[in-house]
Amino acid sequence: MNKCPNCGKNMERGYVGSESLISGMKGFMKKKALGLGGELILKPDATGMVYVDAFRCKKCKTVVFSY
Repeated sequence: MNKCPNCGKNMERGYVGSESLISGMKGFMKKKALGLGGELILKPDATGMVYVDAFRCKKCKTVVFSY
């Protein structure tokens, strides 16, 4: 089990998910109207969802993931 980088408590393993049928998950350097532009991080699956393996700390509300 991973330790939280902020508080040192155990983190739970799970997923971060997002609906994104058309464009997938993107990264932005600044907020954009309607999420236009950005760099593709992950494509959506057949259901239109993007899931990323992640760890979360309920105590300090930290989420850690790699793509």
